[in-house]
Amino acid sequence: MTEQARRSVQPDPKQNHFLAGLHRDDYDLLMKEAKVVPLKLHRRVVLQDEPVNAVYFPLTCMFSLLVTSEGQPTMELATIGNEGLIGAVEVLQKRGSMGLGLIQIPGDAIRVGATAFRKAIDGRPHFRELIYQQLYALMRQILYGAACNVSTAWKNGAPAGY
Repeated sequence: MTEQARRSVQPDPKQNHFLAGLHRDDYDLLMKEAKVVPLKLHRRVVLQDEPVNAVYFPLTCMFSLLVTSEGQPTMELATIGNEGLIGAVEVLQKRGSMGLGLIQIPGDAIRVGATAFRKAIDGRPHFRELIYQQLYALMRQILYGAACNVSTAWKNGAPAGY
């Protein structure tokens, strides 16, 4: 299938498992402000410590969440595909991004602006609970990755105090 033909077929937002799990009224409200956006390989969608202006729900793309040093990626914290979302907690807390969100596999995502996302979640406990579940899953992924990195370093003879 050519790129032009692929673009003529509108992706189904419910390819994203988070969106598919929303109550119908929550989903409908969120989709009023949603846009499908194509994301190219290595695009920097959110920057570490910078304000986050939108929430992204991957459909066919995959994000890598990376820690940076002097603006350069140094270590991958997590990967986020169509099971989740990126930017929600930062938007709700009005905080900078916990890492660099970089497109690792190009494709489409649903983009919802920060103001529209906050408005859509306001007073919707089921929606908020799903956000907390995603945050918990992300934190577990980051912690397991860190434990694996430390374990590997020790096996490879890391110095004392590592």
